[in-house]
Amino acid sequence: MIVAGGWPGVGLVMGLGLVAGCGVFTPLEVAEDVDIERYAGKWYEVARYPNSFQSDACQYTTAEYAVLDDGTVTVDNRLRGSGDG
Repeated sequence: MIVAGGWPGVGLVMGLGLVAGCGVFTPLEVAEDVDIERYAGKWYEVARYPNSFQSDACQYTTAEYAVLDDGTVTVDNRLRGSGDG
């Protein structure tokens, strides 16, 4: 789980992801209003559920979100694995 600034929705999103993987999937509602400037910035992973795209050797995981001039959002995901220096 990646968290920043005390935003509690991240844990909710991660929890919903687990429920979705358990068989029955109910479509999620789209948020009507998101303060993307508040969401932007660097988020640090403090916990993780096992997944197929990230090994247990991965450490120091971050995601950095930035809002571009045209309103789109970029994300730069980074991590260190056991073989990294």
